[in-house]
Amino acid sequence: MADFERHSEAFQLASYQQPGSLHQTLGRWKLHKKPRTYIYGGLWLLGLWLIFLAPAPRKLTDEALDRYEAILTDAEAYNRKNQPSLERWQTAWDALQHEKTWFWWADRQKRAAVGERKQAEREARAVLRQHEKHIEGLLSQAKAELGLFSELGLEEGRRLFWQSFQAGKVFGRRQTFWDTALQLISSQSQDSNLLTAFVRLICTAAVNFTAGMLCSIFLFAFQLPSMVMSYQASWLAMMGFTCLALLGAMSVIVSFLAGLYAAGATAIYASVSLAASQGSIAGGPRRPPPALRQHID
Repeated sequence: MADFERHSEAFQLASYQQPGSLHQTLGRWKLHKKPRTYIYGGLWLLGLWLIFLAPAPRKLTDEALDRYEAILTDAEAYNRKNQPSLERWQTAWDALQHEKTWFWWADRQKRAAVGERKQAEREARAVLRQHEKHIEGLLSQAKAELGLFSELGLEEGRRLFWQSFQAGKVFGRRQTFWDTALQLISSQSQDSNLLTAFVRLICTAAVNFTAGMLCSIFLFAFQLPSMVMSYQASWLAMMGFTCLALLGAMSVIVSFLAGLYAAGATAIYASVSLAASQGSIAGGPRRPPPALRQHID
């Protein structure tokens, strides 16, 4: 029994010391001696936790919810009261579009009529914009009653990110479709085969989804400040919320791209291996043709 244990330990030690083993490869990288590895890994996990699992730091009270509901009720009543301003602007806009006939700019009377319609549309839009600003102020005041780090603030930030993320995915899918269609139209059948087309499709999808995800993070970063400032929080709270939201967004995007690259590399490796194995089978040793015996009459 002792000899068996010694042999098993020696076998495990020898397997760890093999040149191509995973343990030696990771040891060659010396990840345990690089603090940046733990820092980046911790930030990545923190970002994922913020996006998916983080609870609201600020607990809502009944008084804050009552004030929030009261302000929303006032905003809704104000909106109903000033609903005719929207109808007047819509009427002025329809009249302006109706006046713009073919080559209206070439007729003096038409130009004068269009100018009058434009002036009426601008005045109606200015009145409508004043009412919209008042409603936005009421909504911002209602949000301030709950706070930026409340459940409402977290849900709104997450919803804003997922909308940007979905827009990036739509861009990647659409661009991949059109690029693949153009490649199939422009490529010649004798210059490419199925494996080459598949690898090109994987590379095209990786490039387009990478561009889409970068666009989504920039879109999210562009829309986030206006959402944060609507809660009327302090500058320190707004900066902290913005940094944490961007950290969570980048963690999700890095995870998505890493999974995409891993899936693409795995698909390419499997396709190339399958094509190589089929080629070796097809090009294997052939049986020599039977020798022809000389016929003797």
